[in-house]
Amino acid sequence: MLIVNAVLEAPDTAAFSFWPTADLNPYQFMAVSASMSSREVGSALAMLVGYNARIGDKDRPLSGASDAIGRLLDTDKVIAPGGLRVHDTQTKVTVQPGCCCGLEDWREWLDVTDGDSLWLGHDPSPRVEHADRLVRLWPDGADAQEATGQPIEIAVGDLPGTTGHHAP
Repeated sequence: MLIVNAVLEAPDTAAFSFWPTADLNPYQFMAVSASMSSREVGSALAMLVGYNARIGDKDRPLSGASDAIGRLLDTDKVIAPGGLRVHDTQTKVTVQPGCCCGLEDWREWLDVTDGDSLWLGHDPSPRVEHADRLVRLWPDGADAQEATGQPIEIAVGDLPGTTGHHAP
């Protein structure tokens, strides 16, 4: 069985004081789900504020929680370091987004059914490979010619957007 989670990169909240956050290891992935604690939600919001509520034209630091949330709400396109994490419970293989991948681009996964590739970040460098009626997700494909690790194999017909499936 495949498990797909939306994941966000946990922020370094050592100097963050606008609201309570969880004690998470910075730069590790946290799954976004209904089972998140209120402090984990606080950490997710702290990460979103950190990436999206930049100082900008007004050239002033954030003054508090309402200013931080206000600037986040004023952002045209929210950037969220992370992506989709795929885990195969049978083979125990997990493919995580690499560095510089963003959850905001999750819809690009829907194009994989049409034979498109997608960029999943670097360091590690996960990648997608099409082979007949299979899609292979490699945990690390740093060299485009040679992926490492065991891939997760998904039948193209099992992907959302193909016959019998509906895209979210």
